[in-house]
Amino acid sequence: MSTEKLKGLFSSWCVWRFEPRPETPDKPGKRPINPNSGGWAKTNDPATFGTYDEAQAAFTVGGYDGLGVLMASGGDTIIIDIDNCIDTEGNPAPVAQAAFEILAGTFCEISQSGHGLHFILRGVLPVGTREKVTVSGHSVEIYGKDATRFVCVTGNELQEADIIENQAALEKFLRHFGFDEAAKTGAGAAVKGAGV
Repeated sequence: MSTEKLKGLFSSWCVWRFEPRPETPDKPGKRPINPNSGGWAKTNDPATFGTYDEAQAAFTVGGYDGLGVLMASGGDTIIIDIDNCIDTEGNPAPVAQAAFEILAGTFCEISQSGHGLHFILRGVLPVGTREKVTVSGHSVEIYGKDATRFVCVTGNELQEADIIENQAALEKFLRHFGFDEAAKTGAGAAVKGAGV
């Protein structure tokens, strides 16, 4: 398990740790940490992030739960995040199976929870693309360079693949899961039956 493949894709890296959230006690938050100062890494301030090597060194020392990337530093890199789509036996939900079929050959890692997936590829998101839709109860999110956020990465590849440009597959994914419809109706739109 290694994040080495992602090293050259993002210039801004952090470490992160779990942090309790009173409003959601069963789901702690993830606080991004500057690997050099130990202070809070702010997603609207790239100067509070570090390099891959700095983040890896801080993580190796200990006290952190993982590594993260600043999406704004990723150029044309796209991360698709599907939550809670792998069961305890490793079986994919229909939403994940549909994503596998559309994004065949795309780099895919298991997320920090062990039950979600990150598909990582290169491409361009059309103007107005929303970040999130809900598909049969699953949160499906997509982030590019315009997203002011960090993403926790694991390097825990589900199947070995290079991170490649695949605009055609990206656009097919957006259409299939209704991100174009979400752009018309608002962020977080529920897409009935998409991907199942």
